Amino acid sequence: MQFLHPTYWHWWAFGSMLLILEILLPGAFFIWTGIAAIALGFLVMFMPYLSFESQLFIYSIIALISVILGRAYFAKNPIQSEQPLLNERTVQYLGRVFTVVEPIINGMGKVQIDGSFWRVEGEDCPEGTRVKIVKVSGMHLEVIIVHEEEILETSEPE
Repeated sequence: MQFLHPTYWHWWAFGSMLLILEILLPGAFFIWTGIAAIALGFLVMFMPYLSFESQLFIYSIIALISVILGRAYFAKNPIQSEQPLLNERTVQYLGRVFTVVEPIINGMGKVQIDGSFWRVEGEDCPEGTRVKIVKVSGMHLEVIIVHEEEILETSEPE
């Protein structure tokens, strides 16, 4: 029966299918098992007499090794993003200076950032005061009052 004795091209087809799954469902797992299947295909091409059980055993060993090596590689060489704060909107505001649009009373007020209003916590101050975001905790922005001479290049874009 052909199924119980796959040839090298069966393993290549299986490996290709796993690589396509990696493209469709990215998660950095299918790629390593797909590489293992393709590698086993090369081994079976040169050793066609391997039994199905031996092929499965060798595949599991190669897959395990490739997953471990892949994880170790990416642990030492993480993927660097050109915009590491892209999905961390509030962290992008850290250190920037904005104008208070709703006075800070009893420690709570509002600033306008990029067209939306954000609640801030800090020292009481009137509307129009310039404040700098010094701490971000989830959606809470903590600010301190800054004076004109303290405002650096981190000021709010006009």
